[in-house]
Amino acid sequence: MNKADQPVTLVDDYYRDPTPDIEPGAICWGPSLYLVEGLSALRVQYVEPGNEKNVLLKLVSSRDTKLFDHEPIKHPPVRKTEEFLTVKAKVRGLIVLSLRSDPVEGRFGGYGFPESHVVAPIYTFRAGETREEGEEDYDPEFVERVKYFVYHQFFYLPASDHYGIRESFARFDRVQVVARRNLDRPQVRLTLNALTVLRDLLTYYLTGVPEQNIEDVRRDYMKAKGLA
Repeated sequence: MNKADQPVTLVDDYYRDPTPDIEPGAICWGPSLYLVEGLSALRVQYVEPGNEKNVLLKLVSSRDTKLFDHEPIKHPPVRKTEEFLTVKAKVRGLIVLSLRSDPVEGRFGGYGFPESHVVAPIYTFRAGETREEGEEDYDPEFVERVKYFVYHQFFYLPASDHYGIRESFARFDRVQVVARRNLDRPQVRLTLNALTVLRDLLTYYLTGVPEQNIEDVRRDYMKAKGLA
């Protein structure tokens, strides 16, 4: 650190060219689910006898109906404790966090183990040209705090004209599992340095055990801002 009022980050170079394979640190396009607090589900109202493809569905809400507690349905198959939940999703950039899952074959494969990856969705700080009504840019102070690890659930990603990346942040509080077949070919990947810091921050988020370098940057930033 050069001066007390000039905090620095731990990553000098964030991006590098991708490999053809989907691997930890790769950034791919794929489906990202929104976090919803109020659940809605599709309930089967009617199935035409002899033509099980003709099904009438009704959208029900947890505010009006008790979910995960209904008569089992044969077609389409839904157990008593299952629901066809309706969840909003969007195609986003996703950082791959995990290795591909090992194949499960032979007598163990009957349960279905499709290849999948744990991913962290990416959110841009600026609404841009696709701005929707009521959508605003993030406050510059929030962007700065993400950059200096004030929030352990966010990982800063700088803009890159070369790789077509807008200034963004990955969200560990939205981490999810995506089937490998639903991930596009990687467009870019994180450098080893960036991936190491991301993993350290993710470990902090998951375990509550901070990595010292991250804590040092956070502390110095808070001190420079008069917040510590």
